[in-house]
Amino acid sequence: MGTSTRKPSKRPASAQARAAEKAEALAHLLQSFADSLLSLDVLPKASNRAPTPRNWWRVQAGRFRDDPTFSDFVAGVQAARKHEG
Repeated sequence: MGTSTRKPSKRPASAQARAAEKAEALAHLLQSFADSLLSLDVLPKASNRAPTPRNWWRVQAGRFRDDPTFSDFVAGVQAARKHEG
C-alpha cells in the first residue's frame, strides 16, 4: 500500500444526500461512505506495543559513586532509622 500525502482532518467526516424519500437518501449516504472507505490508505504501525519507559532505577544507578559525602549521608539515614524504630 502507498502512503497518503493528504493531511489528516481533525474534523469528523460529513456527508449530505438529497432524495425524495428518506430511504433513498440513506442509501446514497451509505454508498458515499462505502466509496470513501475504499479510497483510504491504511498504513501499518511500526509496533503495536507502547514504548517502554526508561527504568528510573537504572538511570540513577551509580549517581553518587564519586561523592565523598555519600557514605556520611547513608550513615546518617541508618542512624535515624535505628532511632525511630
